[in-house]
Amino acid sequence: MKGHGQGAVATEIQGLTQPVVVPRGDIDLDELKEQTYTKRVPPLAGEDEKQLNLAAFEDRRWQNARRFLMQLDDWGPERAQSVLAQGAKHFGVWDLDPWMSQTLARHVLTQENVTDPSPALEQLIQRSKDNFEEFEAIADRLVTCSTPSTPKTPSTPKPSQQNVERSLAKATTMTAKHVSKHLEDKLKKERGTASSLMQDGIEWKASLLAQGSLRKWKVLLHCLVFGIGLAYAFKVVFHMYPEAIDTFGWPVFFARMGGMMAACWTGILYWTMARGFLSYLYPFARGKSVLVEPLDGHKDLHIMSGMALCATASLHIISHIIGTVPGIMQAKDASNLNAIVGCANEATTSGYMKGIDFGFLQWPSCPFREIPRTIEEVLFKTMPGLTGILLLALLWAMYYTAKDQRRKNHFDLFWYVHNVGIVLWPALLFMHGTNGWIGTGFPLVAFTAFLPITLYAWSRIGRSLRYILFAGRAVKILHARVRPGKGGGADGALTYLKISPPPCLWRFKPGMYAFICMPQYAPLQWHPFTICSGKGDPTVDFLIAGVGDWTRELARRCLEAKENNSPLPLVAIDGPYIAPTQSALTKKVLVAVGAGVGITPFLSLMSTIISQLDNDGDLPEGAGGKRGSSKFARLLEVHFYWMTRNADEFLFAQLQISRIVTHKSLLGKVFVHLHVTGKAPERDASGFVFREALRRQSEIDRKVFKDALKERGLQAMLGPSLPMCWVNGAKEDIMWTAKLALTPDKLKVDTMESMAENSVSLHTDEKSV
Repeated sequence: MKGHGQGAVATEIQGLTQPVVVPRGDIDLDELKEQTYTKRVPPLAGEDEKQLNLAAFEDRRWQNARRFLMQLDDWGPERAQSVLAQGAKHFGVWDLDPWMSQTLARHVLTQENVTDPSPALEQLIQRSKDNFEEFEAIADRLVTCSTPSTPKTPSTPKPSQQNVERSLAKATTMTAKHVSKHLEDKLKKERGTASSLMQDGIEWKASLLAQGSLRKWKVLLHCLVFGIGLAYAFKVVFHMYPEAIDTFGWPVFFARMGGMMAACWTGILYWTMARGFLSYLYPFARGKSVLVEPLDGHKDLHIMSGMALCATASLHIISHIIGTVPGIMQAKDASNLNAIVGCANEATTSGYMKGIDFGFLQWPSCPFREIPRTIEEVLFKTMPGLTGILLLALLWAMYYTAKDQRRKNHFDLFWYVHNVGIVLWPALLFMHGTNGWIGTGFPLVAFTAFLPITLYAWSRIGRSLRYILFAGRAVKILHARVRPGKGGGADGALTYLKISPPPCLWRFKPGMYAFICMPQYAPLQWHPFTICSGKGDPTVDFLIAGVGDWTRELARRCLEAKENNSPLPLVAIDGPYIAPTQSALTKKVLVAVGAGVGITPFLSLMSTIISQLDNDGDLPEGAGGKRGSSKFARLLEVHFYWMTRNADEFLFAQLQISRIVTHKSLLGKVFVHLHVTGKAPERDASGFVFREALRRQSEIDRKVFKDALKERGLQAMLGPSLPMCWVNGAKEDIMWTAKLALTPDKLKVDTMESMAENSVSLHTDEKSV
C-alpha cells in the first residue's frame, strides 16, 4: 500500500503495468492499519471456498467438447457413438459393444445428469437377486422343527404355543445370510485353518522362486566349493608337494585352491545348462520346495556361477603371477624343478596318477631339459601359460558380452561368443592341466565337469535331432495371428503362433518353455519363449512381442505372408524345458500376475486347468477311479491378473475366457482380472470424450454396485461380470464387454484343416479363435 497526496490508496497488483488507484478520501494509514487488526473479516470456508475453487480451477474440456459436438449438423446418437468408438480404439477396443456405446452416449447427448447404471450391471444385480431368492428357498427347506426331549418338572411353567413357535423359529430358521455363512464355513473347512493357508502360501511363494529364496542354496554352494578348494590345496601343497612352498612361496597354496574352485564352478555352470536333465529331475522334486528351488532358479545359479568363476580364476591367475612364474624363472637349473614337479616324480609322489601320457599336450616335455627364463617364455612357450592366456581372454569376452545392456543391444554377439565359449572353455581347461606339474596328474576339469558336460551335450544332441528330423516337416507354423505394431508394422507387434509339435522327443507339461529357431533368417540362433497352450491342446502355441531384431523379423514375415499370400517362415523348436510356473498347479490357491506378454506361462496354466476340470466342476478321476488323486486335487481357486496397455491383447486369451464363461462349473473356481493401463494420446478429443464418459458412468455404477453388494453379499454376485476391484473398495473405472466371451455356437476352435486354409490372420479378424 502506498499513501498519495490526494487522499487515495494505490494497490500494486502483479501483472499490471500501472497501479490501480482507489480514491478513498482523506485516509489515515495508521488508523486503517489499526482497523484491519481490530475488524478482521473471517476467511472463506465451507461451500463458499468450494465454489471459489471450482470457479478458479474447473476443467471445462468436457463442457467445451460437448458444446462443439452439439453444433454439428449430423449430431445425434449415431454420431455420438461414432466418436466414442473412435476414442475407444486408442485403448485397444476396436469394436465397442453396441449396448456399452449407447450407455456412454447418454453422457454426451444430454445435459442432464445421467443416473441409470450400465445394462451389464443391471443384469448382474438381477442375477444376484435370483441367487438371493434361491438362498431364501434353501433356507426354507433347511427349517426343522425337532427339539431335544427334556423331562418335565413341576416347577417349570409350560410355555405358550406362541412362545414355542418363536423360539423354534429363532433357533432353527436359516436366512440367506445364514446360508451364505454356511457356505463360507464349508469352504473354509475344505481349505483348512487360516494358519495352514498361511503356511501353504509361504511354501507356494518359495517354490515359485521368491526374492531371496535361493540364498540358502547359493550360500551352500559357495561353502561347498570353498571347502573343496581348501581341502585340495592342503592335500597338494602340504602332503603331495611339501617342497613347493620353498620354491614358489605361499601363493602356490592359493593358486591350487583357486584352480580347484574354478574347476568346480565350471561343473556347476554346465549343470545349470543341462536343461534336458533338469526337466527330467523336476517330477521327482515337485511338491518339495527345497528341491524345487535350485531347479526353478537354474538361470540365477548359472549367473552366480559365472561370476564366482571369474573371481576364483582371478585368484588362480594372480597367485601364479606373483608366485609360480617368478619361482620357475629364478630356479638354478632344470634338476631343481624336476625334483619338485609331479610329472618328473610319478613313482615317489603320493596320490599322483601314474602311467598317463598326454604326449604333445605336455609342452615343454617333462622332466624339464631347459628352464624358461623370461616372462614371455613362461606365458607363451608353455602349455599352462599359453592356455591360461587364452582362457583369460575367453572368460573376459563372455563376461563382457553377457552384461545386461550389451546383451540386449548386441544379442547376436552374445549368442555366438557364448556358444564358442561353451566348446572352447572345457577343452582349453583340459589342456591347461595336462602338464601335471603340481597336481594329481590329470586335469581337474575332468573330475568336476565331465558328467555335467556330458548331460549338457545330451541336450544339444536332442536339439540337433529335432532340427534335422522335424524342422519344416512335422514341425511347422500352422497359423499365425498378428496384432500389428507401430504404424501397422512389425515394431511392437504381437505374434501368436500355432506350431505342430514333434511326433517324438517332446514331453510337455504346463508352464514349460521352448526354443524357436528361424533357419532362413538366423540358423544358429535359438530364442526361448514360454509355451502358452495347454497340455491337451493339439498345437504348441507361443505369444511373441516384436521388441528385438529376431522377433520383429518374425512378425514382418508373418505380415508379408498374409499380404502376399506366401508361405509362413520355416521354424524349428527345441524343448520343452522346466520353468518356475510348473509348481503352481500343486497349490490350493493360485494367484498369477502378468503384464503384456508376461502372461504367456499363465495362459498355459489356464488352458490346462480348464481342460482338465470337467463340466460339473469336479476333478478328474485318478487311477483306480479314485477321485482327487490328480495334481489338481488341492486346487480351490485360481486368479489370473493381466495388465496391458491395449485391450486388444486380451483377444489372445479369448478361447480360454470364453470357456470359463460358458462353463458354469468354472465360474466359482477360475477368476480372470483384466486391467488396461494405457492412456489416450495428448490432445486427442475423441480419446478424451470416451475416457471421460466412461469415468462418469463408472461413478454411477460404483454407487449402485456398492448398495447391491451390501444388500445381497458377495456370494450371490459371483460371476464373470463381477467387478472384483470394486469389491475391495478400489475406484478403477470399469467397461463391460461381450466381445471377449463368445457363445458356444460361435466358439469355434480351429482345426488342422481350417488353419491350413487360413494360415495368417489379424487379431481384429472376425474369426478370432
